[in-house]
Amino acid sequence: MIAVRFSDGHAAVCRLPQEPDRLSRRERRRHRAEQVRLRPRHRAPPASWPSWAAVTPSTPYTSLGTGWNQYDVLTSPGDVNGDRRPDLIARQASTGDVYLYRGTSTGRLAARLKIGSRWTGYKKPVGVGGLNGDGRGALLAQDRSNELWRLDATATSTGGFEARVKVFTDWGASCNAVVGAGDFTGDGRTDMVVRDTSGSLWRLNGNGKGSFGSRVRIATGWQVYRAVG
Repeated sequence: MIAVRFSDGHAAVCRLPQEPDRLSRRERRRHRAEQVRLRPRHRAPPASWPSWAAVTPSTPYTSLGTGWNQYDVLTSPGDVNGDRRPDLIARQASTGDVYLYRGTSTGRLAARLKIGSRWTGYKKPVGVGGLNGDGRGALLAQDRSNELWRLDATATSTGGFEARVKVFTDWGASCNAVVGAGDFTGDGRTDMVVRDTSGSLWRLNGNGKGSFGSRVRIATGWQVYRAVG
């Protein structure tokens, strides 16, 4: 399943019609071949890609309500309130106020709780999961001066974040996408993937202590995509 936000402000949890691991061997080969043929001049994947490659409102889904277009950031840092369920963080575009939507056992979200005010100084906070081995979720937030900050969840029942900790100074001026990639390298630590304005994709390995190592380029030509996430 995947969470999506439609253009009319609806949010939903969608059940994909056919997951990648259930594709036939022939379909997987065709999909890989078309991935290779996707060049920078293309603005969208070929129409013959499997249906799971693009979720649309016609896909079966569970509605999470309306009005979600009031937010300019929707991201999941993992478990914020200590109940072992993933939660959602939303930033209101008009005020910069930050809200916590707690995940529930029914696959829906609890009513929002305001946990921060006027976060307009950050470009786009990104949920990255745990970064320092304490089992708590975390956010990475790049400010307007291009300093990168880590905010660890308090994991209290009410939810929230501890005081921010600086990760990097003078960082990411050329980045237009930052993604918490999970454990990208198989070492048990959360990693980060970023895209720069030239379309290069970089991996920064997590060190398990709340920070990252030097970046390593892993792909080029990604400027053709509107978003990376």
